[in-house]
Amino acid sequence: MHLEELPMIIFTTVGQMSVGAFWMLGIIHLLGYARKMSASTIDRLTNAALYACGPLLILGFGAASFHLSYPLNALNSMRHAGSSWLTNEILFGVAYGTLGLIFSLCQWFGWLSRSARQVLAGLTALAGLGLVCAMVGVYFFPGTITTWSTWFRWVLFFGSALVTGPLAVAITIALSWRAQTRNAANYRYNQENPLAVHWDSSLSEDLGRLREAWQEARFQGVWKWFKGWIASRFITKDGVNDELTALTLSATKLSCRISAFAGIVLLIAYPIHAMQMTSGDVAQRHVADKVLAMPWLYVRWVLLALGVVLISVFMHMLMRKVNRPTQKMLAVVAVAFLLIFGSELLGRGLHYEGLWHVGINTSQNWLDHDAEDIIFHDGNPTDD
Repeated sequence: MHLEELPMIIFTTVGQMSVGAFWMLGIIHLLGYARKMSASTIDRLTNAALYACGPLLILGFGAASFHLSYPLNALNSMRHAGSSWLTNEILFGVAYGTLGLIFSLCQWFGWLSRSARQVLAGLTALAGLGLVCAMVGVYFFPGTITTWSTWFRWVLFFGSALVTGPLAVAITIALSWRAQTRNAANYRYNQENPLAVHWDSSLSEDLGRLREAWQEARFQGVWKWFKGWIASRFITKDGVNDELTALTLSATKLSCRISAFAGIVLLIAYPIHAMQMTSGDVAQRHVADKVLAMPWLYVRWVLLALGVVLISVFMHMLMRKVNRPTQKMLAVVAVAFLLIFGSELLGRGLHYEGLWHVGINTSQNWLDHDAEDIIFHDGNPTDD
């Protein structure tokens, strides 16, 4: 595979997972509202899961910058807004990250009204949609790279967002629920430690205690303050109730179902796409023969299938027998996530095997070890 494309493999896979995770959080909010659950219960479950979105996109952009040899060259790609898919991708990515950060801060600290925060969430989701569409556009070259310019690119990128994002959310909400079962201990910790954050403290008071911790105890004091801040901001002093438990189970089940459905769509789409490629133009046939002979393709399929089986069959069997999240459920989701995420990384690497130009005599055409079967006439490959 093209390991030189590793930065873009990480960026596209992780960026799409971030968008899919944010969409899943929105679906969980709608699920909670549809069941007439309290807003505080929904927020308690989803606030911590926002960590699955923003940092992932930042990680992806950081990796992508190294694809440019000199990261500051990224500034040159901002010159053609509207006419360049690469520029659109960057702009949508920045918009998604910025709006997502503003929404997260408002959600965590209770800034703005709930209606205003919902508008921010909607704009962030739309920016994420634009980002994934722009990613597809970057790799769409009709007439030049025909192996990429097919319907499969849409399925691959949106499928990746919907197969990995919901699983990332399922893990974070399960961890959030487990953390809230330790709520009483966390609350006592805040009451007993003078350097920790109080549940009803303001941001200015928090920062004051941080300065005090830094002056008195340096690292240990700052760490103590940080643990108290996490406990006070993301875990309320209310215990775990039936409503929160029910929403956690429903959200986990729905996340797994969406991920499993997206995985099944990918597993069905791959063979269809492969058959179309084998009967396509000469470039498509060449790439199809090359990719179908690679063992990594079948490893990708097996990993994806195993992940789908775990979250669709075993999770269903587990959740039929429990009335609250368990350690086994978390373990199954975590293993499924690792399998599917690994599969997506392999799939994105295989995606770059389709970088075969039609009508352009590049060094790639001539140096590829399988190119000896293709004869070029006037810059175009033929079967003669």
